Amino acid sequence: MHEYKMSGEKERSLPIDFLRCLGAVVVMLAHTEPPEWLFQLRNFGTPLLIVVAALSAALVYRDRPLLTWAFLRRRSIKLTVPPWLFLTAFFGMAFVYSSLRGKPFPFSADVVLGSYTFSSGIGYVWIFKVYLIIALLTPGLLRFRNAVNDAKTCFLILLGSYLSCELVAVLVHENVHSPWLVELLNDTLLTVPPYAVLFAYGLWLGELAEWQVAATSLVSLLVFAALSVLKFRQQGHFVPTQLFKYPPTLYFLSYAFFCVNALYLFAKSAVVARLPARPIAWVSSNLLWIFLWHIMGVFVWGWVAGMPHGRLDKALLMLLFVFGFGASVTWLQKRLVTALLPQAPGRSKNALRLLFD
Repeated sequence: MHEYKMSGEKERSLPIDFLRCLGAVVVMLAHTEPPEWLFQLRNFGTPLLIVVAALSAALVYRDRPLLTWAFLRRRSIKLTVPPWLFLTAFFGMAFVYSSLRGKPFPFSADVVLGSYTFSSGIGYVWIFKVYLIIALLTPGLLRFRNAVNDAKTCFLILLGSYLSCELVAVLVHENVHSPWLVELLNDTLLTVPPYAVLFAYGLWLGELAEWQVAATSLVSLLVFAALSVLKFRQQGHFVPTQLFKYPPTLYFLSYAFFCVNALYLFAKSAVVARLPARPIAWVSSNLLWIFLWHIMGVFVWGWVAGMPHGRLDKALLMLLFVFGFGASVTWLQKRLVTALLPQAPGRSKNALRLLFD
């Protein structure tokens, strides 16, 4: 997997770093209101990030055990406190800006609360809820992965698990008529298992032969094509996979699975091996804060220049801006934290490293 070490850092994998960066950029692209065709092409970002998280976990815990409670404590802090800090800064700046302009605060109480709970709110932060769910499942899935050494057996178990999820989803949507209960089941019972299966697949992905990955990608493409044609005949037009993302169903996941496996093979190619490892590793290791600050960039761009509304040139310019904004603020933030570390007491020093490294 083109593993390497950087000065003072743990062992890294260039393909994993590359895929993590690509997944984040693809998710950010969705926030720039690109043309519909591009929005559809990039509709694999979240599944890719989940598989990358699994690949990373498999690498990190390849030669050492996972200490469950220490892992869950660290991950829960890492996935909640930084977003909450960012949201506090974001809403604080919005309040100051609106006060100076003599305008009302632009966000309702429901939006603020929904943002902190990663449910709806300003949007964009819902992905942390997905990561929290995956973190809770990681210890059990790693034990499952270690208990089942045969890739074929694992694949059959995962396939059976996913088909069971699809069956449950059909039964729920046909027999449950309460809107609030359907929404609750969509967010829990029908969303968690597909992403868990996807994460479990990622734990084994690094051990599969390239022809197996290619075959999986091809089968996924054929399934997506068949479902796409079927839905086209039913609706009279192409049906976007985005409509089947919440909860994730076969139509959405078949396209995403095709892309994820194809990109995994590309990440292992000589093309990626020749890319500069250090800047990719820096972006990969700082993506949490780059992603958070890019949200501020989205609102800044929207307030100053207006959203692209489907224009390709403006969407790509906005993507460059929001990514650059996120990376620049993260770089400045790291410089500030590095300057504060020598003066910080022991516990504060560890907390700063956990939250900002």
